[in-house]
Amino acid sequence: MRREAIHICHTCPVMMQCRKYAETNNQICGYPLQGIWGGKEFTPRKYRRSTPR
Repeated sequence: MRREAIHICHTCPVMMQCRKYAETNNQICGYPLQGIWGGKEFTPRKYRRSTPR
């Protein structure tokens, strides 16, 4: 499902505006931003890996 969402993003005419919004706004209505935004996956910080890949 993640791959399909990212593929759809790459066909969207406002992909870069969406990504910029997500990168500058880390919360929506007080909740952490999560999901696919502008072709990039965003997850709440507490769920991110603590070690580099």
